[in-house]
Amino acid sequence: MNRNHESALARFALALLAGCLCGLDANAQTLLRWTLKPGTAYDVERTIAQKQIVEIQGKATTEERKSIWRVRLQATEQRGDEFIVQATLAEVRHHLAGIAKDELLGAKLHEKIQGANFTMRVAPDGRIVEFGGYEDFLMRVAGGRKGATKVVRQAYPEVMLRDAFGDIFVQLPDKAVKPGDSWQRAFVEPIPHFGTLQAKATYTYESDKDNTARIATAIATKYELPKNESAVVFRVVQGTIETEKSEGMLTFNRQAGHVAQHDRRWLLQGKLVIEAANQRQTVVFTSESMTSILIAVVKK
Repeated sequence: MNRNHESALARFALALLAGCLCGLDANAQTLLRWTLKPGTAYDVERTIAQKQIVEIQGKATTEERKSIWRVRLQATEQRGDEFIVQATLAEVRHHLAGIAKDELLGAKLHEKIQGANFTMRVAPDGRIVEFGGYEDFLMRVAGGRKGATKVVRQAYPEVMLRDAFGDIFVQLPDKAVKPGDSWQRAFVEPIPHFGTLQAKATYTYESDKDNTARIATAIATKYELPKNESAVVFRVVQGTIETEKSEGMLTFNRQAGHVAQHDRRWLLQGKLVIEAANQRQTVVFTSESMTSILIAVVKK
């Protein structure tokens, strides 16, 4: 075999190997895992802005709410592949516009929850396995008064707080994924005055570059009527609220082992029948929400 023929075979073999490697890379799978380091603190900023437009008998009213939670997460220990995390609500701000004066209790409660502490056991896929500190939270905000405790429990049910932290610890897939793979997480989204949404978020792994995974998000919802009617001046007797638009994107820092940023936006449209003073009226309802979550390691 002459040298030219050997050289051609060598080039062919290298080209074939390169093609195989490219094919493997295109189908490579990535394992996404939270890896919180004991002794390390993380700063979280979670901002939710919501605009509601309610139309009754041709007259529209607009309410705007914006809440900002600054949370300090402290990983205290690792148990197996799970992490014990202390969470402190370092700063809580709540801005209201177009809200009636008799509804300002919510704003006062937001001020009181500042400084509250919770303890969580977090799995490497981001699931909150255990959530502690809720009863202490009730005592802190209500000041030990039974009547106030009931109000706080209604305004901030445990499932809502747990889901708020679940929103920070985005649930990751339980196995390695490749671009195009999807997984889901269920959570509860309250709609002030009008009930709750049983929501299901779908995450789709899009790409990975420089140890940063890009994951698209979309949300589907199912509306539930309000269950507690004692604290409202009207009652929702029937209706539907549907997701008109939902989109979002999050980035996961694989090297640091945590979400870096998560932004999403969704638009809801609904038509409800409410009852007040034994009279029923039809309400046309629109709600636009934007959520932004930022997480960074606290520099020493």
